[in-house]
Amino acid sequence: MVRLWWCMCLIGLSLFSSVAECHTRLISSNPAPDQVLGHSPSHLTLTFSAPVESEFSRIELVKEKDQAWQVLKVRVDGKTVHGDLPKLLPGTYVVRWRVLARDGHAQRGQFRFELR
Repeated sequence: MVRLWWCMCLIGLSLFSSVAECHTRLISSNPAPDQVLGHSPSHLTLTFSAPVESEFSRIELVKEKDQAWQVLKVRVDGKTVHGDLPKLLPGTYVVRWRVLARDGHAQRGQFRFELR
């Protein structure tokens, strides 16, 4: 009976971990988190682990010191979200993103980059 209980626990844990791993996550970005740039980038690219829905994808850009922010117009190409950037002044910027994966799970996150 104890063996059966342990087997059920292990099966339950393995099922839970597979469900937790299926959420879409940010794999890479350009600019990268904490990257220091010498020139203003013309666009921002976020690549996710699974395709995302274009209607529910959003990127906000916040200039950290003065808290000025704007919502970028985005284009989605499968797993990649593109946003055109205006000419940026030197400073630290926070990229806040939100996407809806095709599996129905919403994900969000943020990272910083610096322009010198």
